[in-house]
Amino acid sequence: MRWWLGVVLGVLALAPRLASAEVADVCSLMAKIDQRALDYDDQEYLTTIQYRESSKLVKTFKLRVVTKGMHKALVSFLAPGDMRDTRVLIVDAETMYTYMPDFGRVRRVAGHSRRQSFMGTNLYYEDITERRYSERWGCTPAKNTSDAYVMDLRPNPGAKSAYTKVTVSVDRRREEIVQIEYFEETRHIKSQFREQFRSMNGIERASVIRFVSRDHDADLTVNYDEWRANIGVPESAFTQRALLRGI
Repeated sequence: MRWWLGVVLGVLALAPRLASAEVADVCSLMAKIDQRALDYDDQEYLTTIQYRESSKLVKTFKLRVVTKGMHKALVSFLAPGDMRDTRVLIVDAETMYTYMPDFGRVRRVAGHSRRQSFMGTNLYYEDITERRYSERWGCTPAKNTSDAYVMDLRPNPGAKSAYTKVTVSVDRRREEIVQIEYFEETRHIKSQFREQFRSMNGIERASVIRFVSRDHDADLTVNYDEWRANIGVPESAFTQRALLRGI
């Protein structure tokens, strides 16, 4: 729920590839990948998300995610029925609001909730809000592989995060992020995999993102069903007033 998720969430994988001449400095990759969000005035995704525990399907969500610029995102639940019209507004990496129809009001998500489970899944709230790393995270080159450029990212002083480190792998051929590993202290708690690259509106993109827990048997899969860009979403769509009424 870049919505979801990072979501969610999704947002995370969808950008054109880098030029080969730009990969000499591994740590410059993250800033350049983040900058590609500005290639579009706005973007819209329709996604299906399935959450499993012990290989059993626990939850299925359908979401509409609208983003603008580097940070702003509005996530709207389309299904299941009991969550329809639930919405999440992401203002920046540390500011998020939710609207639940049953309560009829907007609630700010407290900072300490960043480490809490999102909608009963293996995602943290932070996995939704932290869509761009280059502004708040410092980079150290890690050991590259034959297939990928690898970097370790750690929160800058003053930046709040549930993670002490994330390790990012960028595919050498596609020059796209293909894996992110998440750490709490020295404990590897979760991995993200970007898979099934296909052409979407003429751009090769990961159509599937999986979040696999390492400390328990849980797996969340995001399938990107549709993607559009430059659809004319106004700045006013990313306000608390818009969160109440939806767009």
